[in-house]
Amino acid sequence: FTVVPDVAKPQPARYKLMEYTGEFAGEMSQISVRGLQGISYNIVNEEKTVWLVVNAQREASEGVRWSGEVNNQWDYQTANFSLSGESTEFVAGDGIIIGDDAVRNTLQVDELMPVSGLTFENDTKTFTVNGTGGISGSGDVVMSGKGRVVLNATNSDYTGKTIINSGTVTVAEMADG
Repeated sequence: FTVVPDVAKPQPARYKLMEYTGEFAGEMSQISVRGLQGISYNIVNEEKTVWLVVNAQREASEGVRWSGEVNNQWDYQTANFSLSGESTEFVAGDGIIIGDDAVRNTLQVDELMPVSGLTFENDTKTFTVNGTGGISGSGDVVMSGKGRVVLNATNSDYTGKTIINSGTVTVAEMADG
């Protein structure tokens, strides 16, 4: 089933979606949520109750680095980034740096990720951005270094500049601009 919150930005809290008796035979992945773009949340099943858990988020920051420490997902729930040496999730409006220090070179982006800027600082690696989502926001996308970037996420809608100082950028497909 699909959950649609009745407020634009719910406060961090646990919201009860349903209680049940007997056994729950479904999968949490079968529950979808609409209207929470840019918000970190989870669906959990505890003690015969299904909850929508809206997580607290830090303020957007500059200098947030992609680490790929957990997996290749770029989303609002997974701590695949670091800020001042601490693991963190992505927050809408972050200024992102993707560099040779990352553990994973492939990023899976399945929704629009609004950034204040995105900089690739790679000299030795090829980074590939895949998925049904893309880069969003008004920040620039900058490539610096001798490495390579492959942009396969075809739904990017950022309005900033694309600046290639060095290296190679391959774009799989361009939408109307």
